Amino acid sequence: MRTLRLSDHVKKLLKRKLIAVYVLGLILSASVSMAQGLPEIVGLPKITHYTREDFEIETQFWSMAEDNDGIIYFGTNWGIAILTGQEWTSLKMPNGSDVRAVYHTEDNRILVGAYNEIGEIKRDEYGKFYYESLLYLISEDENDFGLIWQIEALDELLIFRSFTKLIFLSDNKATVIPTSDIFWSVDVVEGKAYVTMNDGIHLFIEDRIELELIIESLSYNYERIIAILPLNQEKATVFTRQGNSYILNLKTDNLIFDRTHVESPGLDQIFCAKRSSTGEYLLGTINNYLKIYDPKKPELVRTRNDLQDKTVLNIYESRNGNIWTLLNRGVDHIDMSFPGTTIFTNAAIYDTEFIGSRLFVATNQGTYRSGPIYANSQLSTSDFELVSGLEAQTWSVQIVGGTLFIGHDNGAYYLDEKLEPVFIDGTYGIWKVIRVPGYENKLFACGYDGLFLIEKVNGKYQATRKIANFEESARDIVAGKSRGEFWICHGIKGIYHVRLDSELNEVISREHFTDKNGLPTTHGINVSTYNEEIVFLTSFGVYTYSDSLGQFAPHPELQRIFSNDKVVTNLTQYRETVWFVHDNSMGFYSLSSPQHLNKDLFASLNGTFITSMEHLYPINSQTILVGTNTGLYQFKHISPNTTSKIPTHITSVRYKDAADNIQFETVQPSSLISLSPEISSLEFTYAAPLLSSKKDVQYRYKLENFDQSWSNWTIENSKEYSFLKPGSYIFLVEAKDNRNTKSELISYSFEILPPWYQSNQAMLLFALIFLSILGATVFWVRHRYRKSLAEQDRIRKVLELELQQVKLEREKESILKDNTLLEDDIVNQNKELANYTLQLSKNHDLLIHVKDTLNEIKKEARLEKTKTRIRELARKISVSLDEEEHLKIFDTNFEKVHQSFFNELKAKYPDLSQKELRLCGFVKMNMTNKEIASVLNISIRGVETARYRLRKHLSLDHDINFVEFLDALSSGNGSNGQSADHDE
Repeated sequence: MRTLRLSDHVKKLLKRKLIAVYVLGLILSASVSMAQGLPEIVGLPKITHYTREDFEIETQFWSMAEDNDGIIYFGTNWGIAILTGQEWTSLKMPNGSDVRAVYHTEDNRILVGAYNEIGEIKRDEYGKFYYESLLYLISEDENDFGLIWQIEALDELLIFRSFTKLIFLSDNKATVIPTSDIFWSVDVVEGKAYVTMNDGIHLFIEDRIELELIIESLSYNYERIIAILPLNQEKATVFTRQGNSYILNLKTDNLIFDRTHVESPGLDQIFCAKRSSTGEYLLGTINNYLKIYDPKKPELVRTRNDLQDKTVLNIYESRNGNIWTLLNRGVDHIDMSFPGTTIFTNAAIYDTEFIGSRLFVATNQGTYRSGPIYANSQLSTSDFELVSGLEAQTWSVQIVGGTLFIGHDNGAYYLDEKLEPVFIDGTYGIWKVIRVPGYENKLFACGYDGLFLIEKVNGKYQATRKIANFEESARDIVAGKSRGEFWICHGIKGIYHVRLDSELNEVISREHFTDKNGLPTTHGINVSTYNEEIVFLTSFGVYTYSDSLGQFAPHPELQRIFSNDKVVTNLTQYRETVWFVHDNSMGFYSLSSPQHLNKDLFASLNGTFITSMEHLYPINSQTILVGTNTGLYQFKHISPNTTSKIPTHITSVRYKDAADNIQFETVQPSSLISLSPEISSLEFTYAAPLLSSKKDVQYRYKLENFDQSWSNWTIENSKEYSFLKPGSYIFLVEAKDNRNTKSELISYSFEILPPWYQSNQAMLLFALIFLSILGATVFWVRHRYRKSLAEQDRIRKVLELELQQVKLEREKESILKDNTLLEDDIVNQNKELANYTLQLSKNHDLLIHVKDTLNEIKKEARLEKTKTRIRELARKISVSLDEEEHLKIFDTNFEKVHQSFFNELKAKYPDLSQKELRLCGFVKMNMTNKEIASVLNISIRGVETARYRLRKHLSLDHDINFVEFLDALSSGNGSNGQSADHDE
């Protein structure tokens, strides 16, 4: 028993020593990290999702190819989807089939395999894609091969695989190998093609165009082989649907199969597999996203579970090393070369800190810590665990004096030697823990309502007291120049400048600064340091405090950099690099060139920052951790590549002709393009597909002889110009990605031809016509002059006769003048009478409309007083409509103008009433039934009835025209000569 107890004691001692050694190792590791720089970590490369919104329909992606210009072609369940930079277009197969295979050849051809269809995608001079079938190369008795699933190339031999046939194309000749089995896959490894069938793996013998069975399926337990991928020059890895892998020996001609089973990397069922340019295996699973592992370390499997779909149908690596995953729904682009990576997601990040080989993260959900970080190890959300006891809102994680302190909603914590959180009694609602300058082993816990003094007592940290005379929030705090002096920014109230007594018991001096002290606002002010100077970040630029003036004023240098109309909420300096958050977007600049604000790299983070609590953590001069509302990201500051051989392409040039129809022009002209002057608009579409980013590419353009300067950078990839004047133009465009990598400048020269009447030929024609007219005019003038001399003699003879007739003509003119005056008077009176009558009609219509409107308003009015007033107005209007004063005026004026007409009418028909006489007047004035109805305030039907009765009263037959009858009563007396009997 004693021996046993001694053994237990020894075990306890050993355990304590091991813990001490482990903690000492962490401390030493932390010291080494701080001495040599923080550990270099790698997150998940940036991913871009292309969803149903990009394609308008639900899309399955089966295959992919990229041509030399960076244009990407996808085989989908509805045809071909083509991505030219940022713009999508599509092609349908002639038979409407889906497309399972596309392939890019070394001579830049894009081959397509569909159901009973093989062919090639081409592009015409206008930039339009079209499909050209190659089915004619296959004999009719062999062209029922079903769906093409795969296209591969063995040297110059092209292999199309369906389940039942292999089609080999070379020099426009086709050879077909059928099978009663199933062709599952074709893999080209080290210059040889391996064909997998149910019975095993076959080697393709190129010179005989036949297959030779080299490994029976029994050797790999009849599993379904997905892919055979190169491992090295002597071996290949065989992946099966069940997630197992085998090693295939390529050294001998008979290709002896090595059944040494590589330890399974914990894979689910595999649907597809590819080997990346870095030597890693990329495995697409049926229901568990994308698996990535290095064959040298098969036990370290990474899962890319941020894809938009769990089922990966195919994988492709673009020429710039980026990964495309083709999914059951949509497609994802993993930008491996993007200098930003994702480390932790699904939480808002407030702070981060390294201790030893681990990364601690303060989030709105609690404190997370990573597993051990090795050199260039990749971190993702799954590598972090929530620290027990530190759930809920965590504001900060900071190393002070070698100890990690945690600012938490519950209070302050620190990690003990076992790396377990220990609560510091007496604290609550703590933002952060800071060292008190000038005091050894004394810390401040900055709380929601003041400061707590923390000291180490008996090996444990304790809150010994709360600082008296200060009860404000101390979230943002920085030590001043003097011992015990601090600047504290309150989120709403402004800035406090406090001084403590030498014992740190209480605040003995407190100044409160607001917008009355030179600050532009009291809200959202943060404090920071810049070149060892305390600066204050506001919604209107950066300010500094002047001791001599006792006022705040704009910081001269920083105000020039950021201006005074944008919000600056974070300023973090690391040696010669200054990182900032400006107007809710992040960037950096170098102290050697502060005028260049580099913000493009971080455009994807715009709008995701936690306002006034943005987290920027420089790891070294080139790498920074960034905390946002959506997660933790790492970016590497790289020097912008402003000169690149990446081309920009004009993808389409289209215009509207005189009939407003859209027409296309060649995109690669061999000479100057001439366009009609009748075009109303001209639109250019452009792209830079070889830039690594796809959705983040920006463009700028300029039309020489039209635009005064370059446009701003924009993500729009088209520009339209309307009604360009005749002349010569050069359209210039260039692109850049979010790394500020710029493409080559491309130009497109064209001219708008002048109208035909402004052309040189037209000007020559006009000159000839002018000279001809001038010559004809001179000839005509001379001819007229000679003729006029002969006419003068005849005129003198006639003049005497004319003088004799003058007296007679004057007398005749006098008589005609009197008659004309009388006739003009009658005509004018007729016009005035007609205008008056029409005006009566319009006034009646207006009154009726006003009356109807008042009735509608009366229905909507709520106050009875308002309704009464509206009712009175309507009644007065009704009375006015019923009055006949205006008709009496009409009767009097009409009788004056047509006195003889009325006399004759009354003489022949003495029993006519005044209304009938009036109606006769209206008809004689050629008024329509509608106009008469408006003047009399009756319906058109009423007018028709009155006319009928009047005709009956006058005993007029139906075939007698009423107007002509009335004109005949007084012919020539004010009649306008019209004979139409309106509306009868």
